[in-house]
Amino acid sequence: MKKSLLVVAALVPALFLTACGGSNGGSDASASDTTACVAKATEQKKTKTDPVQPHLRGALDLSKVKGKNIWIVNAARVPFLQQISDGAAAAAKAAGMTTKAVYGDGTTASAQSAVEQAIAQKADGIILVVVDPATIERAVKNAHDAGIVVTDAINRNVGAALPAGISGTASVDLTGDLKALTGWIMKDSGCKADTLMYSPSSLPITVESAKLFEKEYKALCPACKFEVKDLDYGKFASTLTSEVQTDVRRNPSLTHIFSIVGSTVPYVQAGLRSSGSHVHLATSDGLADNIEALRKKAGNLYSDFAFPPTPSLGWQLIDQQARLLQGDSSAKDIVLPQRLLDRDNVGQTEVEAWPAYADFESAYQKAWRG
Repeated sequence: MKKSLLVVAALVPALFLTACGGSNGGSDASASDTTACVAKATEQKKTKTDPVQPHLRGALDLSKVKGKNIWIVNAARVPFLQQISDGAAAAAKAAGMTTKAVYGDGTTASAQSAVEQAIAQKADGIILVVVDPATIERAVKNAHDAGIVVTDAINRNVGAALPAGISGTASVDLTGDLKALTGWIMKDSGCKADTLMYSPSSLPITVESAKLFEKEYKALCPACKFEVKDLDYGKFASTLTSEVQTDVRRNPSLTHIFSIVGSTVPYVQAGLRSSGSHVHLATSDGLADNIEALRKKAGNLYSDFAFPPTPSLGWQLIDQQARLLQGDSSAKDIVLPQRLLDRDNVGQTEVEAWPAYADFESAYQKAWRG
């Protein structure tokens, strides 16, 4: 899994705004206001650009989890979630456990059905990935009542209360991440941004992200334009390219697109390419193909609010499940690290972007052995 974003700072105000067409972009702020905005944006961006570390805890008694079966219930079959599940399968195998990955279609009904299947198959643990437990309360309660350890991942902001029936969570620092991304966009545009965000209304975490992003965006640049459009999480592969073409045509002053689902990047890129648009694209998740596009400065992708290599998330989630299965309450609440990558700090290799993750598989197994 991977991430990215940016251009040469000295050339941004002149070249970027000229390329996007129009000297004002999305803001009519005064020169003094713009200078102050850019200075603040620069500081906000820096808060999330440093390399991150994996969460490695103490030894595990693997004999207590040997043979345990963990179901991974994913919101939809997209590359990001598939790579997490693949990583979890590898981690489980190393720990003597097994996994079963199930993919929904982006609907509550499909997630509910998957959890009920896990209960019927007597799963020992369930990990809900981008499936908010609050939307399937009955199924989660049934799993909890059956003695299954249920955790969720990438569903809530740091510090949010756990829903009933959930034994642990892997949360995301949405507020800090989106504040830093806002800083990147404003620095990139010289605080003259006109931004369109594609965000699924079907996923509570992306709904919350859109609200937080708009709040941070307007706090930094009240005069900058901002719009959120719904993204169909289950069908974007067939609809998003043409939608991007339409959106670019109707708003020639557009400077940035933030498509929060990393798997959408090829379709947004295609729409921008066919439109001849110079709009700068930001995304999240850190998929390997997107990070490589950043390195190559390919197309319109300039930034990715990236998780570490995506399979490593699967290892972290299995580590959490194993500890909870042993009654280790210290693993109840973990925060998945992210780093703001752009064309300047992405480096030429994965190791340069994620130096602490060069051999994360061995690092986890070493930690487990103590």
